[in-house]
Amino acid sequence: MFLSLIGYFFGYRNAIRKYIIEKVTQAVIYLRKNLSEVASNYVN
Repeated sequence: MFLSLIGYFFGYRNAIRKYIIEKVTQAVIYLRKNLSEVASNYVN
């Protein structure tokens, strides 16, 4: 019981970390795309 609880906790934590990393990566890509568009508009 205790070992399965630990395994569940670590799996849960890894899932959260994976989710956060994916969201941060998407946000960075989105921001970079928008910034490059804004910069190109500003230059032109």
